[in-house]
Amino acid sequence: ELLIKTTPMDASQSRTIAMAIEITVDNSRTGHSMPSGSADLRLLWLEVTAHIGDLILALPVVTADSAVTTDSISHSIAGYGNFDMRLIGPEIPKGSRVYRAIFADAKGQATLNSYDAVATLFDNRLKSAEKRRESYQLMIPEGAKGDISIEATLKYLPYSSIFTDGLGLPKPEAVIVARKKAELGAQSR
Repeated sequence: ELLIKTTPMDASQSRTIAMAIEITVDNSRTGHSMPSGSADLRLLWLEVTAHIGDLILALPVVTADSAVTTDSISHSIAGYGNFDMRLIGPEIPKGSRVYRAIFADAKGQATLNSYDAVATLFDNRLKSAEKRRESYQLMIPEGAKGDISIEATLKYLPYSSIFTDGLGLPKPEAVIVARKKAELGAQSR
């Protein structure tokens, strides 16, 4: 389940209208981590978009927490890690929050081959019964007019197309796990 909470941000210091967006990903109805199974291949991600009239903006996740390391940012946000080119593929938009596990081989290199894995490099999968909050910001562009809505979509892939391309298999289809839309009303700039 997904929950959306929006809060107007103080725009007195600038002419930009902005709002903070908090998405809660609720895994409380699941008795296991998500994604599960072959955790080295499974991908779960959160896409957040803002709709302002006919304008659609993809919102990247905000990582303002000073405790977040460079490695965890590059592994948990699509398009920021070197390993992403070998794992994620085109299905996951850059800036999306990715929930996954990454394993290392005996040389300390990330691997998709679970039989080569000797250690876990990174694991931010949703735990059983966990409710995790993710932060986003919307800066309303100059001239934007119309009703504003925020849409959050949690998607799942059993494996990326990069993996299937290497084996000559058909491309996988993303499954929508949860979707939530919040209508915020009319705004104009």
